[in-house]
Amino acid sequence: MSLVVAAIKIAALRALKGKTSAGEAVFDSVVEPFDAMREQGAPVIVIYCDSGKRHVEGRELFGAPQVIGLSIDMFVAQAVTVDAGDTEIRIPASDEGNEIYLRSLAYEIEKVLLADVSPWSELFRRLWFRASAQDFCEWDRGAIADKGRRQALLRAIYNVEPIADPIPGAEPEGVWADLLAAMETDFELVDIARYWRELIAGTVVPDWRQ
Repeated sequence: MSLVVAAIKIAALRALKGKTSAGEAVFDSVVEPFDAMREQGAPVIVIYCDSGKRHVEGRELFGAPQVIGLSIDMFVAQAVTVDAGDTEIRIPASDEGNEIYLRSLAYEIEKVLLADVSPWSELFRRLWFRASAQDFCEWDRGAIADKGRRQALLRAIYNVEPIADPIPGAEPEGVWADLLAAMETDFELVDIARYWRELIAGTVVPDWRQ
């Protein structure tokens, strides 16, 4: 439905990889993330954006305001060793330990996305201009029984209003130009960046139609 939804997920994933105690275990829309946990039970972060709504008037889709639900799932199934400055702390794999760790991981994630000065974190913040007037964040804490193992999880859902999609037929500018430039330096995203650049500006459209 919208390029900006995919862009926000890309920026969030790139911003979080290697920046929290979950390390590189950050995934995009994994349907069954437990497979990544079964062998060692290490912390896992999964980013989704499965729902949203647009306020459309007439045929104006590209600039229509919308609210999207950006969901971040956090899982853990083992004791976790975390950095505490001059020392390391081991959080046990107990109900209390899992609860404490997941809350701490949620704080780590928000710290990276909302306060870090890395290029991807800044792009993430530029892709949405405010929290939804109705809700900012919902969270749900639970555990899933999987073949006799209990896996603790925490889901945070951020309801935000993203920026508008780029105008078709016009050369990307502003945050869209910066996003594509960042994607073009990432070997996993370079082909998508080329595809998006052609998708946005590949067809010449008169100024009046833009």
